Amino acid sequence: MQAQYAKERREIQAAKVSRDKIEECDRDFQWELRCIDDEIYSLITERLTRQAHRRLLPVAFRTERPENWEEGQFGKWYMTVKALSELRSAIRQENKERFDQWLRWLPGLTGILGTMIGLAALLIGGK
Repeated sequence: MQAQYAKERREIQAAKVSRDKIEECDRDFQWELRCIDDEIYSLITERLTRQAHRRLLPVAFRTERPENWEEGQFGKWYMTVKALSELRSAIRQENKERFDQWLRWLPGLTGILGTMIGLAALLIGGK
């Protein structure tokens, strides 16, 4: 998109048009970037809130913490960068805690498996 914008801008400048036309091109480019950013942040917000709900983590709604939300160009709401960062950190922390829970069982399960293999070796080797 930036390459296309740069090409259009060079063409406009080469055509020796008015400064207004160049500024209009710049405004159109900024508008398109803002629309794309809005869509990206909206999708990220949806993805992270789904992940948080699956992990039973609290997600503050717009009415509860309006400072964590922004409205996009076309009425879509999405979380601010700070709020997304906090939610992502909470999800990572929850994932780490869940992994640590499983990790605590690993030595015991390894011991039981080793014992079973040893018993099987004795039973099979004893015949």
